[in-house]
Amino acid sequence: MGDTGSEKVFEFFKAISEIPRGSGNTAAISAYCRDFAARRGLECFSDEVGNVVILKNGSRGYENSPTVMLQAHLDMVCEKRADCKKDMSREPITVVRDGDFLHADGTTLGADNGIGVAYILALLDDKNAVHPPLEAVLTVDEETGFVGAAALDLSRLTAKRMINLDADGEGKLTVSCAGAARITASIPMERERAHGLKARRIDIKGLIGGHSGIDIGAGRKNAARLMGQLLYLTDAPIKAAGISSGGKMNAIPREATAVVCFEKGVDFDGAFERAKRALCERICRGKHIEISANEIKTPEYCFGESDTRRALAFASLMPNGVLAMSDSVPFLVETSSNIGILELKEGGLEAGMMARSNARYGLFETLTRIRCLADMLGGKISVSGEYEAWEYKKDSPLRKKMVEVYRRMYGKEPEICAIHAGLECGIFANGIEGADIVAIGPDMYDIHTPDERLDIKSAVRCFEYLTEVLKGLKD
Repeated sequence: MGDTGSEKVFEFFKAISEIPRGSGNTAAISAYCRDFAARRGLECFSDEVGNVVILKNGSRGYENSPTVMLQAHLDMVCEKRADCKKDMSREPITVVRDGDFLHADGTTLGADNGIGVAYILALLDDKNAVHPPLEAVLTVDEETGFVGAAALDLSRLTAKRMINLDADGEGKLTVSCAGAARITASIPMERERAHGLKARRIDIKGLIGGHSGIDIGAGRKNAARLMGQLLYLTDAPIKAAGISSGGKMNAIPREATAVVCFEKGVDFDGAFERAKRALCERICRGKHIEISANEIKTPEYCFGESDTRRALAFASLMPNGVLAMSDSVPFLVETSSNIGILELKEGGLEAGMMARSNARYGLFETLTRIRCLADMLGGKISVSGEYEAWEYKKDSPLRKKMVEVYRRMYGKEPEICAIHAGLECGIFANGIEGADIVAIGPDMYDIHTPDERLDIKSAVRCFEYLTEVLKGLKD
């Protein structure tokens, strides 16, 4: 698989794959890392949540060089095929080589972020590696909201230069990521009996969906938003009995269902067809979408007409999709919001949203807009899981050095990129004054799924690049 250094990488990757390490189940992998340090006489400290920090002195001639932090996360997403019987909380991953790729037998591979951890362990293990003093920061429970990084006592760290190894894509230097917040909004409504009313079930299908950060700039329509708009445009007195769309705040809903009631004699079908036509022609603008309305048995309860109008107004007006583009990074979505969950419950309408921004002010402004809208319509919001953006740094000596090394090694320019999704870098960038951070990683595909695979040759090249970068950080 390459020279001795890269062979060590894959030895450590196999070793950590033997340890169940799904998010929330990281005690064993943390213990492995502490034992790794003890066996090599390396200084190490850990905390109560399981983060591990391992220190290694600089190599000869680099003893007094500024310290460099190498950072990766220990946990992985545990998913498996329907026919896979493996208990991922107790049993190891079965790593399989298939030509130039590694994958797992029926489960996620955990190259996110196991390959980054393996890079770090290989460098710490190598007595001949050339590098400045190193702070290896291995965090837990990244996949469930940066839990480990948020709990880490950053005051114990000394490095200002940090290389994060949780990026995806050889030849890319990631230099910014979005901050985010999860918002739960509720609009209180009062139920009434639906006796004597007629009812229709409305379905919206055929949308693509996607990740609320990575895919938000692709113009993909949100089924929850469209349902709110469709029913609001329906020029007939209706009473909502049910609305359901989406299941995760960070996913763009592909389908939506609603049940509406109306008085006998109301031309609902005509009003609905006009609304459907307007939605398809003016909002969806010809994009494929399946919309249907079918007569159903009248439910026992519904919500009043005025409450229904308030709820539909909220669903139609909530900030959703791309809200601003970056002035610093070409083609980067800077601020966005996604209606990931829309549910009509016994007490009224509830919505779950994910707001993101690569600028601090963008997230604050979006949260303010949502709060104001909820207040106007008699509702309320709660915010959780908020973390700040890793903003683009115009003057980055670390980025400059890494560009020089890449150009020298490969005779071409690396891609400088920012992502509209989260990385732990945001916590370090905002918690360490003067932090200079770049994130890198090899080519990986279908992460977080049982089809996850790692390009072996890319992983070798990325490790070779990392070792050359460290050699170049003497000053």
